[in-house]
Amino acid sequence: MAVLVALALVATGCTGGPGDRDDLVDVLTRDDNFAVNEAECIADAVFERYGEDGNALQKISAAESYDYLLGPDGVEGFDEFFETTVTDCTAIGPSAGD
Repeated sequence: MAVLVALALVATGCTGGPGDRDDLVDVLTRDDNFAVNEAECIADAVFERYGEDGNALQKISAAESYDYLLGPDGVEGFDEFFETTVTDCTAIGPSAGD
């Protein structure tokens, strides 16, 4: 599931720049991949970890593939961080009303 989600994350590349938290939440909730609270949790974690690193956010937003993010020109440690974040955030489950 994390790879599918990461591919959705890569879809933020359509923005052409480092997307913002709300863009990421929107991408993650498309096709009902995540409940809103789960997507917000993931977006908060991404921006907490990479929010001060414009270079990393640019790479995440502009990546053409998940493999790019893992390669030598990608974001160091992204794979482990993202998989752990998805696991942690989806463990909270959907909130009432989602």
